[in-house]
Amino acid sequence: MKFNYVFVILIFSSLFISCQPQIIEITTDIKDPNTRSFAFQNQIENIFETVQLGRPEPINYDFGDRKLVLELRTAGSTQYVFMTPDTKIKISKTPQQGEFVITSNHQKEQDLLASFDKELSIAETKYSHYEIMNSNLKDFEVKLVEKYANLNAVVGMAKKEGRVDKKILYWLEERIKAAEINSKINYPAYFKFLRKQNPELPENYYDFVKNFNFDDPQLFYFYDIKSVGAAIIAHKFNYAEMESLGAYYSAQFNAVKEYTSNPIIKDLYEYKFLNEKINMAGGIDGIEDEINEYLTTSKNQDNIQELNQIIASWSHLKKGLEAPNFSAFTRDGKEVKLSDLRGKNVYIDVWATWCGPCISEIPALKAMETKYHDENVEFVSVSIDVASDKQKWMDFVEKRELKGIQIMAENDWRSEITRNYNIQGIPRFLLIDEEGKIVSADAPRPSSTRQLESLLATVLN
Repeated sequence: MKFNYVFVILIFSSLFISCQPQIIEITTDIKDPNTRSFAFQNQIENIFETVQLGRPEPINYDFGDRKLVLELRTAGSTQYVFMTPDTKIKISKTPQQGEFVITSNHQKEQDLLASFDKELSIAETKYSHYEIMNSNLKDFEVKLVEKYANLNAVVGMAKKEGRVDKKILYWLEERIKAAEINSKINYPAYFKFLRKQNPELPENYYDFVKNFNFDDPQLFYFYDIKSVGAAIIAHKFNYAEMESLGAYYSAQFNAVKEYTSNPIIKDLYEYKFLNEKINMAGGIDGIEDEINEYLTTSKNQDNIQELNQIIASWSHLKKGLEAPNFSAFTRDGKEVKLSDLRGKNVYIDVWATWCGPCISEIPALKAMETKYHDENVEFVSVSIDVASDKQKWMDFVEKRELKGIQIMAENDWRSEITRNYNIQGIPRFLLIDEEGKIVSADAPRPSSTRQLESLLATVLN
């Protein structure tokens, strides 16, 4: 099946000296029947345009006279497209091609973007974190230079030839800096994991984060730049040392203003961390101040609208509301429903045998079960392992001598409990009181002993 048509994107000049529209012309030659649509996206510029193939219609944008990079996205891939107001591009694809072939009247810039991403992928594969971080600091730094040598060569050659837009060269140089920073941020944690000890680091080790530019919004056209910026903001905070996952995201949210005063970048990260806190750490209870701060200061109407939708999706999980029911099954196939436990305060651990952070909580969970054995608290562990791992789960429960009510949910991430409680990350802990009301949709983990005991005291007293 073949789709051939022309999209004409009108770019109205922001200059008063001309009333003639500037035109970006996009033609497609899609011969892959599995590709039914693609999207152009640029989060910084608030551009989100989905193109359904077979339904040609004009698309009107107002980019002014700027030079942009847009993400060309399908379900399986993301590619960058360089655009100026005079761009003409052709997008082609066959069933044998994993990515789009992009032909442009700015072909040198387009080819350079593609070459850079190819070399970046090769570097990250050949010099993975596991490969280069099992070394002392001096050797790690040598390997880091080797890792990005080809990327520097690609950009250096393009700069020497002098026929590529300088904006592209600047963006790619900054992406290399960001990649190096990302490796350096990850080095201490990976070294500790691989060597079972902390690396020897100078006091000023983290000074390299000062080389990251938080003030140029155009750099954040690129996903890797956005990712590294988030890692820099988060690098001071250790999840294991925080009292809860919510506290971890709050610390990052509050730290954003320390790194940038640029309103676009500030909004980008405040929204990211607030979104993650709500969706990963159990909802909107107790974070009204952060939500209001964002909603009253943000100028990004798309983010505001999306945040309000997210808030609405969590409204049924606020403290004091009826806890959504769910069921799961014991090792011998007996169904257990939350409603069956009415009259008990129920502390629920949602976990899986493949989840490292979940397993690390087991000793503290056992200690809590022992301490509250004679109290009106039922400890329930709900596995969301896939059905094919049921025997693995059963063996794990037996080998670790796990107590309390041990049950396994049907349909893993699509189970009743994950859907009813908006669970997108584990471990997740819930506390339901004896009347079946929500005490916390994001209860403290067992290892946060003081916080959990304080919360349990509110229902036991």
